[in-house]
Amino acid sequence: MLFVEPKLIPTEYRTMMDSFMYNRQVISLQPDHPVFTLAAILYDFIEQGEQIFYQSILHAQVNALIGYLTAAFVPQSQIHKKTGSHKYLLVTMFKNLISQQFKEVKQVKDYAEQLHITPLYLNEVSKEITGFTASYWIQNEVLLEAQRLLFYTNMDVKEIAFSLGYEDHTYFTRFFKKNLGCTAGQFRQNNHHLSNHMHE
Repeated sequence: MLFVEPKLIPTEYRTMMDSFMYNRQVISLQPDHPVFTLAAILYDFIEQGEQIFYQSILHAQVNALIGYLTAAFVPQSQIHKKTGSHKYLLVTMFKNLISQQFKEVKQVKDYAEQLHITPLYLNEVSKEITGFTASYWIQNEVLLEAQRLLFYTNMDVKEIAFSLGYEDHTYFTRFFKKNLGCTAGQFRQNNHHLSNHMHE
């Protein structure tokens, strides 16, 4: 396993990962893929310990490894799209807004207004760049946070619903089950043993 401080990952890689990581969490690589060679070199380098230019070489190797991994995550149909394009930057701004406001703002039109574009255009751009609509990403952020709270906290479903901006917890319950195929209570129960292990 490789843990890297997010701020050390180049922006273009993070943008790509943010776009595709939720719908492509598993990828298949051939044994001769450069990732495996780079990982072995990186492991040996770290094992050798401090040496001249250690930090610079370490960062360069990590960047190369993450670069190859990021490229592997990008679907072939999206490979021609540039991370520096206006549409990519627009989607990045949209997803940054979601991460900051998803508890209070859940309508596509409200995000579109902040970005000074129409809801239709925001949906079109989101679909083109990420493969998913704008509403998907808003719901996805809510569901990820809901699962995190169910897994890591002892908050009950009503408390979680309220913390996520839902005054009607029954609506949140229906929303959760519709998208994940189980109730919030069932999700917590199914992951109870993992959660206990994480807390120990």
